[in-house]
Amino acid sequence: MSDLTALVTGADKGIGKQIAAQLAAAGVSVHAGSRDPQRGQQAVDEIGGRARLVVPDVTDADSIADAAACRGARRPGPRLGFVRSAFAAETSLSSA
Repeated sequence: MSDLTALVTGADKGIGKQIAAQLAAAGVSVHAGSRDPQRGQQAVDEIGGRARLVVPDVTDADSIADAAACRGARRPGPRLGFVRSAFAAETSLSSA
């Protein structure tokens, strides 16, 4: 799988990090998405292989498009896929 690239969001912890690690171990070039550059870089260092940190600005369409296209890859190649592991939830508490 050495010519494949995958973008994994939420790759700095939990399931996303495990998926990124499994893909990297299989030889996939992993673009590890994280909103937190420090935590993301730590995860990339732990994942190893051909993992690369991607910190998209979710408020900027061009930034999201760049991340999704895996632009800036060290070795551009066919994309394997996109793993959306990040989750954001909005909660509100109301008093009854």
